[in-house]
Formats: sequence, C-alpha cells, structure tokens
Amino acid sequence: MDLDRVKREREWHNETFGTDVRANVGKFYSPFHLLDDEFDATINEKLKKETTVFLDYGCGNGHYLINISSKIKKGIGIDISETLINHAKTKQKEKNIENLEFMVMDAMNTSFGSSCFDIIHGQSILHHLDLKKSLIEIKRILNGGGGGGGAQIFF
Repeated sequence: MDLDRVKREREWHNETFGTDVRANVGKFYSPFHLLDDEFDATINEKLKKETTVFLDYGCGNGHYLINISSKIKKGIGIDISETLINHAKTKQKEKNIENLEFMVMDAMNTSFGSSCFDIIHGQSILHHLDLKKSLIEIKRILNGGGGGGGAQIFF
C-alpha cells in the first residue's frame, strides 16, 4: 500500500511541477505570507553556520534551503519528485553553492543514519504522508531524537 501511495505522489509531483500548471496557484497561498516572515525569523535564530546540519523535508525546488545556505554548515533537501530535485540542483549549480545536497527520497523511509540532523524543516508536506510513519522517521533522524538537546523541528 505504501509503495502505491509513494508512486502516486511521485507521479503527480513530477507531472504537476514539470509544467506551468501550478503557475497561478500562488494566490491561494498569499494569506500565509504574513506568517512566513515570523516562521523564518524563528528558524533563523536557531541557525549556526559552524555547526547546523539542516534537513529540508520535502524541499520541492530547493528555494528555502538555497536561501539559508550561507547560514548553515550543511543542508540536505529531499523530495519524492525527480523533477523538483532537478530544479533544485540546477539552482544550486547556478548559484555555486557547495554546502547543499539534494536527493530524491521517500520522506517516510529515508536512508539517513539516526540522529544526524540538528534542524528538520518541512513546508506543505505532512498532508502528503502517513503522519505516524513520518513522525517516527523524523524522530529517528533528528539529533537527540526530538527529545530536547537543542534539536528542532519546524513544520
């Protein structure tokens, strides 16, 4: 069942973001732009260029991670869509950013070791996933297992 869900999500995202079909949906997200500044300010307070290892969970085209790349030690972006990851890699290359890596990956079943991220950020992703599986995986890969120790989750 999970494989069917992952396959459907991947196909939908690749098709949708491979065209300009979504070009006019920005207006539906405009009410959230006021919250974006406050959300970003909260995250920015936690970033440390010397130490922060940051995961953008469902990174899409990499926009968010690319924007904070100068404020973190290392950033990894994962998304189920090959199309979106290719867009992210293109932007990264154009901007000559070396501390980022973008990968096609199922967010519910990552290949990361345990306790490897200081901050995990996700935006508009959880509704696409099995919430229980996702939270178990996030807890596993978050430094300190999400039980304190300075590690942070932002969704």
